[in-house]
Amino acid sequence: MKKTLLIFLISLVIITAGCLGGETTKTSPTSSVITHSEKTTSSTTATHGSTEGLTKGDLLSVLDNITTVRYTIKMTGDVELTNLTSNETIDGEIYSNFTGSFDLKNSLGFWDLNISVKAPGTNGGMEKEMGMKYFVNGTKTYVNLNGQWFRVNTNIPAFEHRREASLEIDYVKRILRKTDSVLRKTGAGYVLVSNVTFNDLRGIQAELGNLIGGIFGMRVTTNKGVGRVYFDQNGTPRVIKTYIDFTITFKEDLRFRYRIHKTTVITDINKARVPVPRGIEDAPLLNDGSSI
Repeated sequence: MKKTLLIFLISLVIITAGCLGGETTKTSPTSSVITHSEKTTSSTTATHGSTEGLTKGDLLSVLDNITTVRYTIKMTGDVELTNLTSNETIDGEIYSNFTGSFDLKNSLGFWDLNISVKAPGTNGGMEKEMGMKYFVNGTKTYVNLNGQWFRVNTNIPAFEHRREASLEIDYVKRILRKTDSVLRKTGAGYVLVSNVTFNDLRGIQAELGNLIGGIFGMRVTTNKGVGRVYFDQNGTPRVIKTYIDFTITFKEDLRFRYRIHKTTVITDINKARVPVPRGIEDAPLLNDGSSI
C-alpha cells in the first residue's frame, strides 16, 4: 500500500509539473472558482479590441515572442489514498522544487526536479526523496537517473512529438484562450484568473510519459481548480499560481484525492541559456523507456 502511494505521489508531482501527458484520462468539468467580484469588476482588458490597457490578444502576442525562459516551480500538497476494497486510508504529503529553462530557437530544454514525499504511519511511516534531471535537444531526449545520463528512445509516443520545451508558457496560452478566463488591470500590471482542470495541467506537452509504469488508464475528476497568472505592465508573465483539487480512481481498486498548490516564477525571458550536460553525446539508451 505504501509502495503504491509512493509511486502515485511521485507520478502526481511529475504530472502537475508539466512533464507527463496523454489522452487516456477523462476529466469532468470543474466547479466555478472565479468569484462574482472577479467577473463584475474586470475591465475591458478582458476582451480583444479594447482601447483601455492590454487585451488577451496582446498578451498572446507577447507570449508568442518569447523564445527563451528560465523558471522555478514550488509545489506543495496533500493526498488521501483509499483502498476501495479494504477501505484502508493513508494520508501523504508532497513537496517539490523544479527548475527549468528552454530555448525554442535551438530546440533545447533542461529541467531539474526534486521531490519529497511523506506518509505517517506505524514503524515510522514513509519518507522518500527523489531527484531527476532531463534534457531535450531537438528530437533527442535524455534523462539523468542516479547521476548517469541515458538517452530515451524517441520512437516512444510520449516523446515523438517533443520539439519545443515551452511547458509553462503553453499553459498560460491555454488558459488565456479559455472563454471563462478574466483579465484585470492591477497597479502592478495585469492578472488573469481562470477555472482550470487536471486536463489543463496535463495538457502541457508530454515528457517522460512512459517512464513510470501504471500511470495510464486512470479516471480523473476535477473537484475544484483555479489558475492565476500575473503579468507586468508590458504584458510579460512573471508569476503563475495554480490550486487544484482532483480525484484519481485507478483500476477500480484505488482512489487518490489530491490538493495541490503550485507557484511558478518566470525569469530571464529571452535571456536564459540552456546548459548542455557534459558527456551527453555518449549517453547509453535507457532500455525501451518503459520503466525506471
